Parts: sequence; structure tokens; C-alpha cells
Amino acid sequence: MMVEKTSPEIASADSGSVFAFPDSIAYRNGDWLPCKNLHWSVTDIATTQGVMLVERLRTAGGRLFDCPLHVDRLRTSAALVGLDCDNLLSSLVALIEGLVHENRNFIQFHRDVGIVVLLSPGDPGLSKHQTFSPTFMMHLTPIPFSQLHNWYEQGCRVDISETRNVPPESWSPWIKTRSRLQYYLADNPVATKMDKDTGSTRKPVSDSIAVLLSTRGHVTETSISNLILLNKQGKLRSPAKCDILQGVSLSKVESIASKRGTAMDYGNLTSDDFRDAQEILMTGTTGFVWSAVEFDGKQIGDGRPGPLCKAIQNAWSESLGFDFVAQASSVAKDIKSRAELL
Repeated sequence: MMVEKTSPEIASADSGSVFAFPDSIAYRNGDWLPCKNLHWSVTDIATTQGVMLVERLRTAGGRLFDCPLHVDRLRTSAALVGLDCDNLLSSLVALIEGLVHENRNFIQFHRDVGIVVLLSPGDPGLSKHQTFSPTFMMHLTPIPFSQLHNWYEQGCRVDISETRNVPPESWSPWIKTRSRLQYYLADNPVATKMDKDTGSTRKPVSDSIAVLLSTRGHVTETSISNLILLNKQGKLRSPAKCDILQGVSLSKVESIASKRGTAMDYGNLTSDDFRDAQEILMTGTTGFVWSAVEFDGKQIGDGRPGPLCKAIQNAWSESLGFDFVAQASSVAKDIKSRAELL
């Protein structure tokens, strides 16, 4: 494990600019440059029409993992929007490895980092008929270790949003895109919602994570994670694949569960299915896997992270050769102790 020096949340406050995220090395269309110098043209399709594909990775113990799987998912996204960028994608694993290498001291300083890969159809300039090639960039982003520590230790709360997810008839949920207005509105609700038990209106809990339903009323996902439930019959279930992003972390949980003798199936799930669950797992690249202990106001289990979640966390850490739960705890304690000294 790398020796910790500080954390992303406090680096800019007491360590100078050399390891501040704006000064990390980024990549744009063949050039290595400081992250603060990244930009999108005002005439790029990403700007004018919001067409931007994204892939998120992270390092664990300073190393990349599952990079080819993330590149494959980006390849699927590009194919679904008709982007011809096979040459770029064929070299993308090497480019991401290069980004990690260029920032190796930076990553060691911050313990671990997130990696954001962005791709748009490109910039036609002022002429709609001008030929253009894709715009591609990569940069680092902080990992919210304190938040992850709280999720691992206490679990999180999730709330059904009034905002519905984009239907597959509009665009495939298999496209991982920066066109995320539905997630923003779900996470930042303008209106109140009706409490199903009392009939009164209430606002979602401020620290809860929004869950989006499909236009047909089935549970889909959140803005940061896929969802899995363990029902009273001991079966693992996740929303129908036609309604959700094909999560790399979701597949990892499925694989771990299968090795433990528990198969996971996919299908239409309602809010009541989740309220009645023994456990609810949330899974995404930044946090790997953690528990939801309250679903839309209903306590799940005994209100604490359950044994299945902890077992999957342990198995995942073993496969990485790196304890990500312990790392979040260590960094969170460091942040707290440093804050007390200020």
C-alpha cells in the first residue's frame, strides 16, 4: 500500500499547488497539459448539443483495474451514437496507463484518484458541413474518501425522485453520457414529493441519493450507482438491463456473488420490492460497493450495512489485493485530525 501524505479534500489547503488537481497532468487530442488548461470549444458538438460520452475509472492502491472493461463500455457508447473512433479506442488502454504514469507522484500523494475520460463527436466550427474528428480528453478527479467512509460504516439513504429516467426509446441507457439533466434534477429537486404513508408533502432527505424510476414506474438507477436487492427469499435481483447502464462494478458484484453460490437475476422491480428487501447494495466505480440502509423513508434490515455487503466488500478487496474500506477509513481519520489542527 502506498504511504499516505495527505488527501484530496485537504491538499489544496496546506500543500501548495504542485499536487492540486488543477495542476495535475491531463490529455486533450494528443497533447499533455495541465488540467486547468482543458477546454471545450463553444462550437463543439459537446457544447452545442450536449453530446458527450464519458467513462469513469479509478486507481486502487495506485494501480488501474478493469481498464479494458471500461474501454469496452466506451466503445459500446460510441457505436450507439455512431462515432467512428476505432483507432483512438484501440490505443485507449495505453493512453490511460500513460495518464497514470504521468501523474504517478501526484497519485501517490493523494493515495488514489478518479479518472474521467470524455469523448464528443468533435468541433465542426462555424460550418455545419465541415468535416471534423472527435474531441477526446482525460483528467484526474478527487475521490471523496470521507463520504465513502461514512457509506461503508453507516450506509446511505436513498429516495425515490419525481424525475423519471430517460426512456430507452429516446436513447439507450447503455450509453454512458454527460447528458445528465435527469440526474441533476433528481439530485436537486425543485418540488416536494408526497409521503406515501401520511399523504403530506415532504422534501427528500438532504443527504439522501435520488433513485430514478422508468417512465413505466420501475426502479432503474441513481446518478452514481446501480442498485441490487437481496429479497426475503435470499435471491439477488437488479433492475432490467434494458433500463440501466451496464455497470462494470455491477458485473463485478454479480461475479463475486456467483462464486459464493448466489445467482443474480435482472428484471422489472418496483419501489415496494426494494422497501421489502433484506439488503440493498449500491455499486459504482468510485465507491465499489456499499449499502443503502433506508429506501424512500423505509428502514432496510436493522438500519446498518448488512452481512452480504460486507462479504462482497471483503471478496472484492481480496481480488484487488487492496482494502478499499480500510483506505477510506484511514484517509477520513487523517482529514479529521488535520481539520482539528487548523
